[in-house]
Amino acid sequence: MAIRKDIVINRKQYQDIKKMDHNQMNVYLQNVYKSAYMDGFKAGTESVPGIDISKISGVLLGIKGLGAKRVADILEALEKEFENEI
Repeated sequence: MAIRKDIVINRKQYQDIKKMDHNQMNVYLQNVYKSAYMDGFKAGTESVPGIDISKISGVLLGIKGLGAKRVADILEALEKEFENEI
């Protein structure tokens, strides 16, 4: 197993982790997850360009059984959802 150089704990942290009870370990892991998740989430959102609704429209119109009215409804729902997130 390879050692990751960017995430390293020292001996004191290791000893503290070994002494934790169940509840303390849950809190510790939640904090680690939140810090890693937010950093990863931020890096991920910055690296991904926005979604082009017109491309989605073209793909949906190419699906058998989806007409222009249904595609328009889907696009409207997507636009509302994206506006809510912002």
